[in-house]
Amino acid sequence: MSLPHLKFLRIHDQAAHSILLNHLHIPTGASATLEFECGYDRFPISDHHPRSLDNLGNISYITSINLNLRFRPAIRLKGPSGDLHMVGYTTDFFPRTLDTQALQFLNELPISSTERLTISWYVASADSNTEESAAYQTLLTMNRLRTLTLTDCINLSFILALNPDHNASNTVLSPKLENLVLNTAGRRDGPFFDELLEMAKARASMGARLSAITMVCLPGLISKEKVPDLRNYAGNFEYGFDGVTLRRDAVGYDSD
Repeated sequence: MSLPHLKFLRIHDQAAHSILLNHLHIPTGASATLEFECGYDRFPISDHHPRSLDNLGNISYITSINLNLRFRPAIRLKGPSGDLHMVGYTTDFFPRTLDTQALQFLNELPISSTERLTISWYVASADSNTEESAAYQTLLTMNRLRTLTLTDCINLSFILALNPDHNASNTVLSPKLENLVLNTAGRRDGPFFDELLEMAKARASMGARLSAITMVCLPGLISKEKVPDLRNYAGNFEYGFDGVTLRRDAVGYDSD
């Protein structure tokens, strides 16, 4: 069914009603929101996403992905004009062990054209091999990724995946990556500064120098003595503490 004048579509019900997105053509310029209640035996969005994005003209290819894993697990896919927002309304605690399943679901989408990836409240599992990690598999196909934002994530796996020295193939994942934003102001786990420095240095040596690294954290988690070292391997390095020096839009996440 073609809906040429559609501007906004909201679907709120159970998984079976999600098949509407497989039969309705959502035109460029329209936005679709899929809201649902969910349980926790597996990552809930997997039950609700459309089998194909062919009918979603508004995101004929995905340029921006926003994955939020706190309390209301949600994913927002944006295209040249319009977006698809899937959000689960939960009544119980969302177990952190499902975060890897969330990234595995993300890998089922056509993400090769994605230029911006934002992930909030991701907790990496203990993967012994970087190339087997969910973070590595996610970044593997993102050859056009330019901005990676990690908000309140335990994100060591992402940093290591970006580091060529930790890849057996010695390649640079996301070779066009320019901007890395780390916001750990809500955690005391630290921004893994040493691993960040190692990653920036390795990428610079292979011609994939980052244009900018932006970091917000709790006071005391950044060694100011190491800041000049990081500036040697990134075009610009900004850091601040929660609510002090950096703009909200530089480090925030999509909470709609």
